[in-house]
Amino acid sequence: MTKIALFTDTASDINQYPELKDQVKVDGIIHTYINIGEESFTEKDMDQEELLKRMDTDDTAMWPKTSQPSVGDFVEHYEKLKSEGFTDVISVHVAEGLSGTLNSARLASQEVEGLNVYLVDSQLASLGIIPTLVKVRGMMDQGMAPEEIQSIANEWALDNKAFAAVPTLDNLYKGGRLKPLRYRLGKFLNFKPILLMSNGAIVSHDKTRDLVATQDKTYEYALENLTSDDDFEFIIAHAWSEENAKKYEAKFKEDFPGKKYYVGRAGTTISVHLGPGGVAFSVIRKN
Repeated sequence: MTKIALFTDTASDINQYPELKDQVKVDGIIHTYINIGEESFTEKDMDQEELLKRMDTDDTAMWPKTSQPSVGDFVEHYEKLKSEGFTDVISVHVAEGLSGTLNSARLASQEVEGLNVYLVDSQLASLGIIPTLVKVRGMMDQGMAPEEIQSIANEWALDNKAFAAVPTLDNLYKGGRLKPLRYRLGKFLNFKPILLMSNGAIVSHDKTRDLVATQDKTYEYALENLTSDDDFEFIIAHAWSEENAKKYEAKFKEDFPGKKYYVGRAGTTISVHLGPGGVAFSVIRKN
């Protein structure tokens, strides 16, 4: 008898949204790593306040960096799912263009006998992974075959996007996401970038020189071309900035009365890049 599991990683930030986590009903979550110098932690080993303390450094060698779970980590989790009676696993992960997580999962799937693993590239990171998890769970609840779910999900994820407002270029530079020349030029011009996550990449979509304007435009880009007649839900993430989250929660309620939304604290993976005051948005398309 077929028994299908839904599996993901902590880079999805699903743990930050209890209501969505209950809705998605993930059967397993693997931890990504945070490396600081010679030390290595998982998200469960380091809370957000400790992470913020560790980010207070100008030494790029000691800047927190994220890394994927090992093949052995995946084998351990997949074996556990098999021991629980699962025959198939839909394994949804951070974009392969952004992380080696999916490749670790791929290699691990070849080492576990008696378990069929179907990999799904969400094409995004952080809260941007959640819409794919919702889509996959919906298809699972409809009783669709795992290979069909995999095919549809991988295609569907190509249309997903997430947007983030970054208060300072410092974090992107220290984390290796921004080259020195672009960093110095951006700092000189006081740019506050709007990042677009799409198709396995994070790129600069727009920028202003005012943080509030950047945050407002980020919100507008996330909801561009959507009306109250469209069937969607909204996700708001903040990095050490509940005030910003409340601001855009209130704005969304005013702009789209009655629409479902979720507010959560950004997980470790995206918080390292956003820094305090950062906000991010994603849309769950319900069609």
